[in-house]
Amino acid sequence: MKDNRNFISLILVCALLLTVALGCMDKKKYTAQTSALIIRGGNDEVHFSYIVNDKNYQAKSKTDYAVMSGTLGKACYIPAEPEKAYFAFSNETCGK
Repeated sequence: MKDNRNFISLILVCALLLTVALGCMDKKKYTAQTSALIIRGGNDEVHFSYIVNDKNYQAKSKTDYAVMSGTLGKACYIPAEPEKAYFAFSNETCGK
C-alpha cells in the first residue's frame, strides 16, 4: 500500500513538472506586447485590460506577486491570437 502511494506521488510530481515546463515553453509564442492595466489585482491572479489594433481585450494571468488594481505593465500576447495574453511587469521581456 505504501509503495502505491509513493508511486502515485511520483506520478503527480512528474505531471506538475511537465505542466510547468510546457507552460514555460508556451510563453515563447507571446512575442508581441502592448500596454496593460490591472483592473483587479490579487495575490496569485490578476485581471488586466489591453488594446491591440483598436480592440479592447481583458484577460487574467497567474502572478507570483501581490499586485494592486491600477498597476501598469504590459500584455504579452500571441500576434495571431491577441485574445491570448499574460501580464508582465515593465522590466520583463515578452516571449521568454
